[in-house]
Amino acid sequence: MRGASPGSCRLPAAVRSPRVSGHRARVRTFEPAAAYLRNRASVREKGSAETHVNGVRVEFELHLGAHALEGREVRTVEGRARGRELHPVQTAFIAADGLECGFCTPGFVVEAVAFYEASRIRGRTDEPTREEVAAALAGHLCRGAAYPGTLEAVRRACSGEFDGGGEVHGPRVEAREKVTGAALYTVDIRFEGLLHGVMIRSTRAHARVSGIELGGVLVAPDVTAVRLLDPADPVARYVGQPLAAVAASSRGAAEEAAARVAVTYDPLPAVLDLDAALRGDVTAYEGTPRNPPNSSEGPIPPGRWNGNQRRARGRGMKAPGLHPALSA
Repeated sequence: MRGASPGSCRLPAAVRSPRVSGHRARVRTFEPAAAYLRNRASVREKGSAETHVNGVRVEFELHLGAHALEGREVRTVEGRARGRELHPVQTAFIAADGLECGFCTPGFVVEAVAFYEASRIRGRTDEPTREEVAAALAGHLCRGAAYPGTLEAVRRACSGEFDGGGEVHGPRVEAREKVTGAALYTVDIRFEGLLHGVMIRSTRAHARVSGIELGGVLVAPDVTAVRLLDPADPVARYVGQPLAAVAASSRGAAEEAAARVAVTYDPLPAVLDLDAALRGDVTAYEGTPRNPPNSSEGPIPPGRWNGNQRRARGRGMKAPGLHPALSA
């Protein structure tokens, strides 16, 4: 958090109108704390996932309400350095290359600082075991798989190797920005006229969507909505399948608009395990799908479908499996 003391701010008792970075901002009664910090207190997107509130570790992604911050000091990764002098944990992350893209790094750093400080309170200055560090960081995920460097960084920091301060140089020229929360990501960019989008997703594993009512949304000012489900095949085939989307001038307005979208379902039998998929009592599609929706991160490779089984092209074997569209 940026303010009089970067990364640290004491919110006043009147949380409905707190002063952050010299500005007052009204907090909606049930506004998530993470949304408040990101949108109103200038904390970067990845930096507000985990913070310390009155010295206690808090995962804001668990949707702690902003009202719970009343009168408390909130410290994020931005508050760990003192000017140009980094915290020993931040320095260790640079030296040991304990990061990749850096999006998850603030959460790791905040957690590692808590572990480091707890060790010092207990009078420990020895290097902790890999298992101890892994247990302390449990729950944090790095898709870039920077875990070896991360674990090494925390162990070296706790051993006191970087307590003397000073500059260090690692293999990444952008490491300092990433360990201090200064790095910019797409979600941190705000353009004039930017719209915020929210998806309306299926709550059923398999159902015919008989209606998507957007009328109550479109009457609101500055709100746009669009149906995403193909009218020629109005069937939801997995929980979370996008059905519609709304966009508005603020995240809060988009979420409120999305909550007013009414979806009507006619439930269909769903396949929820591999054995049922192989029996074929219920199939994902009648016929051969051309562009089947799926919950994976990439397209489904080309191949022939036979019920819930699929034969990959160029291979002489069947690929029996549960179609991702029918997974719950």
